[in-house]
Amino acid sequence: GFPFDIAHTIGLHDARVIHGHPGSKETIEKLSVGPPRFAYAGWASIDIKATSRPVPDYDFCLVFDHTYSFEAHAFLQAGRKSEGPVCIMTSGYSSGWCKASFGIDLTAVEVTCKARGDERCSFIMAPPHKVAERLKEHYGVTQDALEAKGFGIPTYFERKTAEEELRRSYAQLKE
Repeated sequence: GFPFDIAHTIGLHDARVIHGHPGSKETIEKLSVGPPRFAYAGWASIDIKATSRPVPDYDFCLVFDHTYSFEAHAFLQAGRKSEGPVCIMTSGYSSGWCKASFGIDLTAVEVTCKARGDERCSFIMAPPHKVAERLKEHYGVTQDALEAKGFGIPTYFERKTAEEELRRSYAQLKE
C-alpha cells in the first residue's frame, strides 16, 4: 500500500503541475501528455491498447503495457524473480496522473509482470469498483485468480475514504 500511495501522490502532483501550464485543457489531451512525461521521468514507457476507453466517466478503462518497467528491469538485473507484483510504483503513479486528468478515482492493477517471467508488464486501470469487471472483460481473469498470484487491487481510495470519514466524525464530536 505505501509505495502505491506515495507514487499516486507524485503522479497526481506531476499531472496537476503539467496541466497548469498553458495549452489545451481537454481531458484526452491531458492524458496524452502523460505517457511522454511518464517515460521521460524514467517511470516507464507505455503502450496504450486500442481496447481502452479513456472517457471521463465511470466507464473509463485503460489497458496498457509497460514496454520498459524500471521496477521489473531492476528485479531481472539483480537476477531475482518475483511471485507477485513488482511494478507497484508504476501502478500508483499512473493512477494519480489519470485521476488528475479525468477527475475521477482510478486505480491501475498489474496483471502480468516480466519479473514473474511473463512476456510483458501489463496493467488495467479503471474506477476501483469496476476493476474486477474490467479484468474479466480485457484479460479473462477474475479478481480472485489475480489475488491468488499476489496481484491485488490497491486500497488507496478505501483508506482515503475511511480517513475522511474519521476526520468528519472527529469534527462532529468536537462540536
